[in-house]
Amino acid sequence: ETSPPAIAPFKGDAFVGLNAFSLSRDDLAYAQSRLVMLSGLYGVLRPLDLMQPYRLEMGGKFVPPGARSMLDFWKPRITAFLQQAVNVCDTPMIVNLASHEYSAAVDFNEIGVPVFSPRFLETKNGRCKIVSSFAKKARGLMTRWLILNRIQGSAELTGFCEGGYAFSPEHSTAREPTFVR
Repeated sequence: ETSPPAIAPFKGDAFVGLNAFSLSRDDLAYAQSRLVMLSGLYGVLRPLDLMQPYRLEMGGKFVPPGARSMLDFWKPRITAFLQQAVNVCDTPMIVNLASHEYSAAVDFNEIGVPVFSPRFLETKNGRCKIVSSFAKKARGLMTRWLILNRIQGSAELTGFCEGGYAFSPEHSTAREPTFVR
């Protein structure tokens, strides 16, 4: 009864960008059916799933019995969950906005739909580079944008322009659309 929804306790940069508390009920319902958050403790969480706040990183030192690592434990389970979710939602793609650490907990080759992993770069002195804290917040901004705009196709991804970012064809690959500011 005292457990908060999964989207509430997280306070990191990505969740600042998501700004979940300002989403409408309809947006939260849509997010519940489409957004998957990866967790070191729970494996997979949906935004409104009830959970107890915790601190356990996917790459942490804790190893579940019978596994070599957290990734070894979670990878087949999370991959199977996503395979099923893709079929249930009849979605044409996955937009992977997880960090590299958490993305390693999924075998994207087994999912059965194209996976797009956006990158976010900062321009300084004429050079583009990833700045971790800004990239984290940008992943949250894009998550919010995907929810609010009910994005369904990969061609729509290039329309993301929140937080001063713009799609950069010259920095992008087919599966890594890149946004620069």
